Amino acid sequence: MVIIKYNLNDNVIEEEKNSKISCFLPTHLKDLIKDLDENYYILGVQYVDEDIQVGITGSSNYKENWKRTLTRELAEELKLYPNFDKIESEKLYEEDGKNWFCCKLNIDNTKISLNQDFKQEFKSRAWGKKIGIVVYGTYEKLYEILNSNYNEYKPNDNISHIVMVNVGLIKKYINFFTNNNDFFLI
Repeated sequence: MVIIKYNLNDNVIEEEKNSKISCFLPTHLKDLIKDLDENYYILGVQYVDEDIQVGITGSSNYKENWKRTLTRELAEELKLYPNFDKIESEKLYEEDGKNWFCCKLNIDNTKISLNQDFKQEFKSRAWGKKIGIVVYGTYEKLYEILNSNYNEYKPNDNISHIVMVNVGLIKKYINFFTNNNDFFLI
């Protein structure tokens, strides 16, 4: 199985068989992935230092609610602006002293706007308040998004690629996700 990546520097789609995957994955996101069909793909990001993060995580800003944090993180990291009527499996829980709000979003059933500008209203972080989201869908839908959404997109956070990873591949390695800052190779 391959990982499909959109290279933000060269504006090309690449396939890769071997990659460094970050071990960081909150417990509830891991549980959400376990429930997905193995034929789906998950959107994530690859950082300049080459490790891939499965799913999207982030910190809330001061006075920012969960929905606003999800919207901002999806806009900042994936340039996606979804309609949140299709959010699935919402869960609020505590892990490692942080309050997490996690959910999943099937991109196939979601109306998405690809070319909006996101206005950031809050600047200071609300420590201890985190979000996580698994954005998933069919190969065809995610490939279409990769192919049409990222031309001339320059995100913050040292992101070099937008990636789509097969759920079956992630499930094969699910026990390697230990919530630390290490990585593993596939």
